Amino acid sequence: MAYAGQHVGAAAARVLVVAPAWVGDMVMAHTLVPGLVRRGAVVEFLAPRATADLGRRMPGVSAVHDLNVGHGVLGFRERVDAAGRLKARRFDWAIVLPNSFKSAIAPFLAGIPRRTGFTGEVRYGLLNDRRRLDTGSQPRLVDRYAAL
Repeated sequence: MAYAGQHVGAAAARVLVVAPAWVGDMVMAHTLVPGLVRRGAVVEFLAPRATADLGRRMPGVSAVHDLNVGHGVLGFRERVDAAGRLKARRFDWAIVLPNSFKSAIAPFLAGIPRRTGFTGEVRYGLLNDRRRLDTGSQPRLVDRYAAL
């Protein structure tokens, strides 16, 4: 099984994690952080209001960027605004945890060169490092996050 951050090298030191909207999923999202940090990455989160404060309390997360969009809302204008703010941070890699189309919009518009996530909801153009979700070998969400 692949572990979080195993693909991070010196050239990919700034990583944005697009965080989930549910608190339990956000707790599991932290499994990515230690592996990334061990390999020298600076890890920041893009998180909705519901989970942003939790992200700020996670060891290894250097910054959390608020996404002011409610759960289940497209909020395209807010995602465009977030992309503008993220572009200035010059991320090398985005890891998009939620499987939704809307979750992949901001990293794409921010011009982040490597955008990793599971294939889902017609995200083919938005993600350029798509992973096939294998629920048989990764039945738990925490294992799926760690595999990205």
